[in-house]
Amino acid sequence: MLKTTCAYLSAALIFALSAAGASSVLKDVNGNKEYYLYGSGSDCVIVDENDYSPAYFAFVKGVCVKNVSERDALETIRRYEADLVFSERFGSVTNYYYYSNKISGYKLVKGKKINIHAAFDDGVISIGTPLIFGSY
Repeated sequence: MLKTTCAYLSAALIFALSAAGASSVLKDVNGNKEYYLYGSGSDCVIVDENDYSPAYFAFVKGVCVKNVSERDALETIRRYEADLVFSERFGSVTNYYYYSNKISGYKLVKGKKINIHAAFDDGVISIGTPLIFGSY
């Protein structure tokens, strides 16, 4: 019984720590935060920071911060020693895709590991992990 309880507690702790990775990456970045719950893909539930509750913490799989200063965006990339994997431009938006081995988890984009995504759109900057979903 004790062995089973310890196994469940260990699994819960590992799950909580892996969830903390996504929510803690952009915690110090100022801007409008959105949290990606239950998944880090297009199937996620997006919750605005005004609707966020600590009860969601274990379900956070990604975060996006909109209206970020260029300084904060570059500092985040530097802090995690992220390498630029590739960039692309669509209309007025330039997307930069990075990978950092200091962040657990990633998404494959064009066969490459990505876990930081920055989008620049006519002076408005958004940064997310692992990717930005929704509009930016």
